[in-house]
Amino acid sequence: MFLGAGMVNNCELARNGKRLLVKGRTVKVVDKREEQTDGGARVVESERLLSRICTLDLQSGDIETLEGEEKLKPSFADWIEPLAQAVRERFRPLYDFALPEDLARVFAGLSRDRALPGRKESGLFPAQAHAAAAVLERFRQGGRFAVLVGEMGVGKTTAALAVGAGLHARKNARAGRPQPFLAVVMCPTHLTAKWKRETQEVWPGARAEVIESAAQLAQFARRALLSPGTPRVAVISKEMAKLGPGWKPACQVHRYDHSEAYRCPDCGSEITDGADVPIRNPDYLQHKPRRCAAWGAPLWQYTRRFEKDRNPRWPIGDFLARRFRGRIDLFISDEVHQNKSQSTDQGYAFGSLIQAARHTLALTGTIFGGTASSVFFLWHRLGDTQVRGRYRWDEVQRWIEHYGVLETITEEKESNNNYGAYTANKRVSRRAREIPGVSPALVPLLLNSTIFVRLADLGYKLPPYREIPILLDMDENQARDYTRLDDALQEAVRDDHRLLSAWLQATLGRPNACWRDEEVTTPDGETLYLAPALPDDTLYPKEAWLVKHCRHEADHGRKVLVYLRQTGTRDIQPRLSTILERAGLRVLRQNVDPSRREEWVRSEAPRCDVLLCNPRLVETGLDLLDFPRMIFYETGLWPIFDKRDGVG
Repeated sequence: MFLGAGMVNNCELARNGKRLLVKGRTVKVVDKREEQTDGGARVVESERLLSRICTLDLQSGDIETLEGEEKLKPSFADWIEPLAQAVRERFRPLYDFALPEDLARVFAGLSRDRALPGRKESGLFPAQAHAAAAVLERFRQGGRFAVLVGEMGVGKTTAALAVGAGLHARKNARAGRPQPFLAVVMCPTHLTAKWKRETQEVWPGARAEVIESAAQLAQFARRALLSPGTPRVAVISKEMAKLGPGWKPACQVHRYDHSEAYRCPDCGSEITDGADVPIRNPDYLQHKPRRCAAWGAPLWQYTRRFEKDRNPRWPIGDFLARRFRGRIDLFISDEVHQNKSQSTDQGYAFGSLIQAARHTLALTGTIFGGTASSVFFLWHRLGDTQVRGRYRWDEVQRWIEHYGVLETITEEKESNNNYGAYTANKRVSRRAREIPGVSPALVPLLLNSTIFVRLADLGYKLPPYREIPILLDMDENQARDYTRLDDALQEAVRDDHRLLSAWLQATLGRPNACWRDEEVTTPDGETLYLAPALPDDTLYPKEAWLVKHCRHEADHGRKVLVYLRQTGTRDIQPRLSTILERAGLRVLRQNVDPSRREEWVRSEAPRCDVLLCNPRLVETGLDLLDFPRMIFYETGLWPIFDKRDGVG
């Protein structure tokens, strides 16, 4: 990674009397393929990243160029230590693991009454103390934000609270007397109670409260400013922080004899969808705030919403930025990767709180979502001077061109004259999209503000972790049913590419729900294919494997967490629950309010053998130590964040 990022260019390495001069960079290589389509051709140009390292033997003068990971790894296997030493010399860390005395005294009083399984002593782990000290050192040297990236289970919450305790102690020391201290935590709804509980367990004397309205927040903040001896932590759910006054569509409606046309209220142009097709259904404007394709004007307007007591509702993030700017000592954003989007209410609330706070600490277990754009808006909102100095807010495409990977698709089709006759003219369309891949050159931009902690750093002896793919064949009737569905939908997709999503969802879900009717419809609501239900009294191969495996684990005292994709309107949990319960297993399904989810897991886990849920319900922060076995019963198009967090 460091070689490919060019971070040790022109560095001299020495080992066993041999001296090398090293230089490296990562380049983009374009793979091109051509495909024939109905009525035309398609050219797909896919970028891929290639690390290219050049070495000069200072004794013999030989020059060698190495490309690709398969060549780099064996060639530099014996040079790991000289490379590590070169990196340490060129990039001096802000924190050198010498814990300052003032912080050592503060940290010694934290988490004293918490007992962890397999650990005799209480208090912070050394890795947690050093991570908190590293964050505080960055703040001391003028940094306004830091990002703590830790594997699931390292205790990011504990480390963040230690940062708060350290900031408060140093604030008191500078003033020579107790000072007020206000911290604000923004986290997913199901973690608000956990943050309040852990604050009281980790930080003696601190007071935490879950905030549910702007009025409650104002009162809590005033108490914090008037009671200097008691640090206070306001815990706000992401959903509460982003709630705003509401919105409704705004457009001009032009009625004709038998139809309606919808036009932009600013420029008057007809409103179209993403494919430049004029909309004819007003529901298109109801789903989310949209903008005019011609001029970018908003096709929505604010409308008032009210709290339960009929007071106008304020977005809490905006309220804090306006009323308490500069008086929030620490803003902690938990699961910060959820704020990666450019224009969401949650992202706006995140940005407002950053502006209101003196220091910001972002916590996550998975900073990268597999693409370069997944960190662009995060770092921009956090206020990174390097990112803001090189890229404007609207230059994410240029960022992707520099650090990401693009795929460009050029399609050429013969056009017709709308009367069914083809002409000699050809239409050429060209579109580019980002695909997974991140250049090592991005690393230097992130290192100065990021602290990484691994489970291994805690010194715990962990059981081995394995991922085992299980391949099962469908039974004869099931396979025949699936083949008919797949063939019919593939044929339909060839005629209309808009049906790709319908084909994908149907073929992903059918093997696990063949016992019910499957109706596949077009975007216009017409029935495309109807697959009749197969017998529901049959135990299909995948279900039989699940029962056998869960029964085996239960017999050995191990609980199983089963992840499912179809848990909403196409829920398969009831059938699986029935099948597992017939085998004598105790089954739970997560169907509680998010704010009670952590409490529910803690209380109900001891009384079950199998827990069924969607991985999105447990993707962030829940402690699932009671479940040593996890089964992804269904594969789905889950983001990398969800898959990583699901096994954390």
